Amino acid sequence: MLNTETFSEVLEALLEESTSENALGATQGHYEGVQDALGFTTILVNTPRYHGPRKPQGTRAYHIKIKAQAARVAHVFNPEQAQAFETLKKWNQLFTESFTRQELKRAFRIAVLKAHPDQGGSSESFQEVKKSYQILEGLVKNEP
Repeated sequence: MLNTETFSEVLEALLEESTSENALGATQGHYEGVQDALGFTTILVNTPRYHGPRKPQGTRAYHIKIKAQAARVAHVFNPEQAQAFETLKKWNQLFTESFTRQELKRAFRIAVLKAHPDQGGSSESFQEVKKSYQILEGLVKNEP
C-alpha cells in the first residue's frame, strides 16, 4: 500500500522528532536534527560564494615589458633596390623604408600570398616579388 502523506506532513513529523531530540539533550554544535540541517542549508544557499580576490576587468594576469626602441634610420637605396622596395610596398602598405629583417620577411610573405598564381596573381608578379626580396635581403642580411 502506498503512503499518501504529503510533503508538509512528512516535514512536520520530522520537525517534531528533532525538537524532541533537542529537548532530550542533543549535543550543541552538531547538526543532528532536521531543523538544524534546514537552517544550515539556508545559510549555505544565502551566503555568496568566495572565488578568491577579484582581478580588475580588462587586465591580464601577466605584465608585458615594453622595451624602448631607438629610432631606426631609413635605408639608402640604389635604383634597383628602390624599385624592389616599391614592388613590396605595392603589396603591403605598412612596409616602411626603415625595415628590419623580420619586417622584410613579413612583407615578403604577404606579397607572395597575394601575388601567387593560385591566389589570383600572375606568375610574372610572383617572380617579381621573389626577385625583390632577394635584392632587399642583402640590406638586412647581417642583422640578427
